[in-house]
Amino acid sequence: FTEKIIDYRLNNSSFNTLKVPLCLRIDIYNHSNLCERIVTSSGRIRLNEQYLLNIVNVSICLDQYEDYCGQTRSVEI
Repeated sequence: FTEKIIDYRLNNSSFNTLKVPLCLRIDIYNHSNLCERIVTSSGRIRLNEQYLLNIVNVSICLDQYEDYCGQTRSVEI
């Protein structure tokens, strides 16, 4: 398989004001998911071509909480 690249770019001032580590979660059809830590407001993530062709969803999550990315949880008040 050949490698492909996903470029990402976040608002730089917003990114710099965040005090929590983020990751980019990539859900792949018929596979689990990949989670890449975001350390700068823009960057590149290398994926093999087969993964890139089968991306189902991409979301930004709190690092170490990527299992809950894109899910809603009810809370009692």
